[in-house]
Amino acid sequence: MCVHRRVHEHCLVHGRQKLIWKPAALSAFTFLGVLFGIGDFLEVRSMASLSGGAYQILLQSRLITALMCWYFNGTGQTSLQWNLLALVAISMIAYMCIDVDSEKLHSGATVDGIFNVATKGSISCLVAVLLEKYSKKLRAKYGTQPVYIQTLQQRLSRLLILTLLVIVEGKAWQNGFWGGLNA
Repeated sequence: MCVHRRVHEHCLVHGRQKLIWKPAALSAFTFLGVLFGIGDFLEVRSMASLSGGAYQILLQSRLITALMCWYFNGTGQTSLQWNLLALVAISMIAYMCIDVDSEKLHSGATVDGIFNVATKGSISCLVAVLLEKYSKKLRAKYGTQPVYIQTLQQRLSRLLILTLLVIVEGKAWQNGFWGGLNA
């Protein structure tokens, strides 16, 4: 919150406070902040049931990003890039098949973790592609839209959705904020 206050003070000093409240930019970046918040929540949930290595391997979903760039921005890949992306995706699947612990698999924890990290990865890819698209679109329409204004517009909605998701899930309130952490 300290960073938000400093950015807001900077905007006031330089007369840029009106940039924060432009409706088109505010709605676009608030929506992206909500998606970021949902992704953060899924990330924490997936780490509870996956090992760090498996999480990092699954999170490197460049194939999804390439498909979303192609669909939303119209930027394609060369044949070599598609082949490399497919090879990486197949390698990740093979690694996950080898790394899966049968005890965790039968308990459902790993399946839940894989679903959470796959959803988080998809959301992250979508947000990255849309962030680039909206940044360019709004820059062309309104001129300069500073990055710190975009960040401020995203952070509040991200904080609110994370708070709401933590309250709805309830485990953090029952176990305490630091419950389950091992040093």
